Amino acid sequence: MTDDGDACEPQMRRSLRVIGVDGTRVTLEAPRASACASCAIKAGCGTGALAEMLGAKETLCVDTDIPTSVGDVLEVTMDRTQFLQTLLWVYATPALALILVAAMSLVAGLSNGTTAVLLIPALGLALLPMLRAEKRTATAVSVRHPVET
Repeated sequence: MTDDGDACEPQMRRSLRVIGVDGTRVTLEAPRASACASCAIKAGCGTGALAEMLGAKETLCVDTDIPTSVGDVLEVTMDRTQFLQTLLWVYATPALALILVAAMSLVAGLSNGTTAVLLIPALGLALLPMLRAEKRTATAVSVRHPVET
């Protein structure tokens, strides 16, 4: 991944504030990007209420050699292809695992109760790629001080 802005390798860029430094490990704070503010039905929306209840900030921990301190603003870039692959793993894998287990239970003639019991460990195993994706995403980002213009 390069930081030269090459059009052949599209990048996602975001400026984030440093809220913690532990050696080379930097914790960054990102406001949640949300369309809720411009939504016409935000007053009666459960998703908006849940996002508000959980807080408006996310954190990202990355390793970097850049000398930084709390309060600095760093530019974080990530390849869009990597981001989309991560989303695919996180969202598609659990859904496909549940569909596969339910279909196999139907073919085997198992009862609904047995199928439900089998779906629980299948979902747990299907969520394991999320842990892998989180680790891979943390190493797939590039961090630098933003260029002053």
